[in-house]
Amino acid sequence: MVEKSILLIVSEDEDAATGMLEDVIVDSMALEFLLNDFRVRISEKAEGDDSSEEKRAREVLFDEARESGSLFLLEGRYRIEDDRVLLQLECLRVDRDASLYAGREEYPVDLNLDNAIQNSIRKVVASIESDLRDNPPEKMTGRTVDEPGPMEKDAVPGKPLPSQDQSVLSGRSGRRITGMAEYGLFIPVGESRDYFDLGSVPALGALYPVSLPFGILEFGGFISLNVIHAEGQMNSSQNLLVFLAPLIRYRIPLGERFACFFRLAPGGTLLMVNRNSEGFQGVMIPALQTGAGGEYVFREEWGFLWGADLSLSFEESITITGIQPSVGVYYRL
Repeated sequence: MVEKSILLIVSEDEDAATGMLEDVIVDSMALEFLLNDFRVRISEKAEGDDSSEEKRAREVLFDEARESGSLFLLEGRYRIEDDRVLLQLECLRVDRDASLYAGREEYPVDLNLDNAIQNSIRKVVASIESDLRDNPPEKMTGRTVDEPGPMEKDAVPGKPLPSQDQSVLSGRSGRRITGMAEYGLFIPVGESRDYFDLGSVPALGALYPVSLPFGILEFGGFISLNVIHAEGQMNSSQNLLVFLAPLIRYRIPLGERFACFFRLAPGGTLLMVNRNSEGFQGVMIPALQTGAGGEYVFREEWGFLWGADLSLSFEESITITGIQPSVGVYYRL
């Protein structure tokens, strides 16, 4: 089986303002190739090469690709203009000295930058796959995809390669799953105010993102526990409302650190009632939560979130209705 191997070289234009985004760009590219079963080598960018219009001449790049046993070479050059990143990509096939893909991409600098770059790399992957079908390569190193290559044997100095196992998804560019922990209050409204006191609501959730042209659509699950006291004319009860539901959330990045979101969770509530300390009795009833909130990125993978939701649990005699303001933290795996 032919090994799909690629050398990545990313550099900023000479007049670019800063190299602060280079790690995000490189890691996003590497992750997408790893997810498509490529062996990836990340090269250090050339330093102090002012004598040439190019940061590295093509023959130098090809030499490094051959040394590392890479069949393909992807060169990326970027610059930052205001709040946007301009990225020029060219993918070359080393054994044929052929250009497979060339394109110029433009992205806003926001929380969706890594996902947008990965979408661009999928175009490169498609070009490579098409070329491999049409032009099967001759063996360059005699290795198969399952055999170790120079990148595992420190043959070429350069930037350390991200892990190729699933732990790579916990890096900055993965951000495939968001775990959430929240704490809120249940404030009864409407008819519910006549029966229920203020409740406390701890909650856990998880979401998987799907990038859209505008914003990010996320799918997952949500569970919360609402502890509230009810007081009737004849008796009182301690109530536990265990809400369990699929969760749909639409998140809109607002600049580099903030985002807003809207969420909907149609599901069910396990209503457990303890009347006059006689023991809990439970029944499952339909329920719905919907609301909006915001996020603040604090340290790359994790940050704070806040929101307010309308909570509805449809019991036979009453719809248990309340507003749930909440705060919490999230971590993106």
